[in-house]
Amino acid sequence: MTLDDAIAMLYAREINSGLETFWDGGLKVWIGDTMNGHDVEAGFGIEDVGKAAQWLVDEATRLYPTAFQ
Repeated sequence: MTLDDAIAMLYAREINSGLETFWDGGLKVWIGDTMNGHDVEAGFGIEDVGKAAQWLVDEATRLYPTAFQ
């Protein structure tokens, strides 16, 4: 699963999420929003960026199980 697939999946289920990059700091992803706060967030080094998509889906499933029924 790609990051765009994961974000599209969460968006379709009305689950807010986001990501931020910093050129040598890898990627930070989160579920939640800036107005209400992040429910969870995680950082991934450049070598692990591919794991971010699955993390988003796994955490969203854990936090909002009824959205995935």
